[in-house]
Amino acid sequence: MNNCKYFKIKMNRSFECKKQKKIINISECSNCIYKEYKEYKDIQKSQIKTKPSKRTKALAITKDIKLIVWERDKHECIFCHCEVPWNLANSHFIKRSHGGLGIEENLFCACLKCHHDFDDTPNRVWMLPIAENHLKKEYSYWNKDMLIYKK
Repeated sequence: MNNCKYFKIKMNRSFECKKQKKIINISECSNCIYKEYKEYKDIQKSQIKTKPSKRTKALAITKDIKLIVWERDKHECIFCHCEVPWNLANSHFIKRSHGGLGIEENLFCACLKCHHDFDDTPNRVWMLPIAENHLKKEYSYWNKDMLIYKK
């Protein structure tokens, strides 16, 4: 709607088309060769900007938190002890899909293979106690209930 300016005339939706330099209605604009007006339903959802919800913000992991977790875990995967870059300090103990917060008490470092195994395979059964013991060792007050987003 760059060149069409919306305004109402007698409850009719009309536009001032700067290309044609005249007042037109919606149907004329949609049939026009310039096609300046787009219906709301035609606008891509990606073009509509929305504010992130409180839940989305709470579950997000900031760079500062990743660096804290990376330093805490001595730059290595807690399962296989291989060295990992700082951006891989993003494994959630309580999954984001289950409301796991993006706080350091819910995060640990895992290499790509271990992270995949922890999230998407039956290996999670034996990996879960290792991650839980690691986090309990780091935080004496650690509790699973404090890791979940609550309204």
